Amino acid sequence: MQHPLPSLASDFVFILDLAAFRAQVAFVPGLKRFLPCALLLLAGCFDYSESIYFSGDLSGFVEIEYWVPLRNKSESSLISYFQIEKADINKRYTQTLARPVEITDYSKSIEQKQEGNRIGHVRYRIAFRAPGELERILIGKTRVYFHDGRYVIQRNIPSAPALSDEAGRISRRVHELMRTTMTGHKLSFWIFYPEQFDLFTNHGTIIRPGVQSLTLPMITTLNNSGVVWTMEIKTNPLPLVAPRTR
Repeated sequence: MQHPLPSLASDFVFILDLAAFRAQVAFVPGLKRFLPCALLLLAGCFDYSESIYFSGDLSGFVEIEYWVPLRNKSESSLISYFQIEKADINKRYTQTLARPVEITDYSKSIEQKQEGNRIGHVRYRIAFRAPGELERILIGKTRVYFHDGRYVIQRNIPSAPALSDEAGRISRRVHELMRTTMTGHKLSFWIFYPEQFDLFTNHGTIIRPGVQSLTLPMITTLNNSGVVWTMEIKTNPLPLVAPRTR
């Protein structure tokens, strides 16, 4: 997977130190509103994959995988939410879920790119006891509730702000740099559930009974109002498993 640095990166070399970037951007008119996305995109490239596995009682686990840019002089992530050390990830989920959490199937690798930047590749699984815990596990703003015999999972995946007609030269350069950096990167989502269940959704593709997917190219989150993704899961009786006989 390629993580190219844009050609304009030399104009923003100070972004590799986020504290310095914040200080600089505070004094640039029109640029401050791009700060959340610029911190993510100008510092490097980002890809994210998420798979939710539901069991028959709607407990399950989420498998999360991402590629994040790293700081120059350490192996810490430039995106604070997406940490790369197992202890840090456990600590975050323990705090958000208000119970001891131990992620499983954890792996980490460091990829050195020809352009000189480094990318951290992390994969792990985290279990959830009930659908409601997904509110504190999944990225974006997530709401889970039960209605009319179905669990509803509503996710709001935000986007970068639109570029106004009055935007200045620097804002337009940042916007174009974000567009260049986003190209070729994506957010991937998968849902696995018992095929006897009914799943209704306003986005995505049914791969086969029990498997749903949604892919969002990063470029689609630019100049967009965000993606509101709603899933409704209705449980149906699972077939009884006959006892084994000799």
